[in-house]
Amino acid sequence: MKRALTLTLCAACLPLTACVGWKGGGSVRVEPPQAVFTAPCPHPSQFLGVQDYELMAGRLGDALIDCEARRAGLGAWAAGVAAAVGGK
Repeated sequence: MKRALTLTLCAACLPLTACVGWKGGGSVRVEPPQAVFTAPCPHPSQFLGVQDYELMAGRLGDALIDCEARRAGLGAWAAGVAAAVGGK
């Protein structure tokens, strides 16, 4: 009940102040991250079927490097969004 009363009072005060309503400070368009950054990384268990341990370690290492690159790309996207929204 208290929320409804507060909302009603806020809506009633807008015409008195000649305010059109609440608006954002500007138009910020946020693009979604690229699909390559949001794709899940392969599970390490999928590399365990290889008989040669050096080959398995190489494939697992490549997958970890690729996953880290995705994480870094997504981090850069998030920093860009924060800068656009924060105005910095």
